[in-house]
Amino acid sequence: MTGRQAPFNGAPPPAPVTSGGRILVKMPTACQGRELAASIYDIQTKLVLREGFSDDKALQGIIDDMKRTTKVQRDIKVSDIFDLSFVKKANDELKSSGWKP
Repeated sequence: MTGRQAPFNGAPPPAPVTSGGRILVKMPTACQGRELAASIYDIQTKLVLREGFSDDKALQGIIDDMKRTTKVQRDIKVSDIFDLSFVKKANDELKSSGWKP
């Protein structure tokens, strides 16, 4: 549709794609550089632990934030969303074998 706006169908507009097939993403200037990197690092260090899975308290915090954002009222537990049994079992096996990262 050259020169005209596509009708709104409820879906977000497609991301612009370069001739090389890369998707162009424009970030606000305030969210670039060291400040963004520091924010991402701070969040990630709370989520990923040495054992390879996140602490239930941190995951419950994420769930609670999303409940507030989406206005969900029912109780949602970590085990309702995440099944970390495989990761926890693998971590226990690694510990018992003496492996250290």
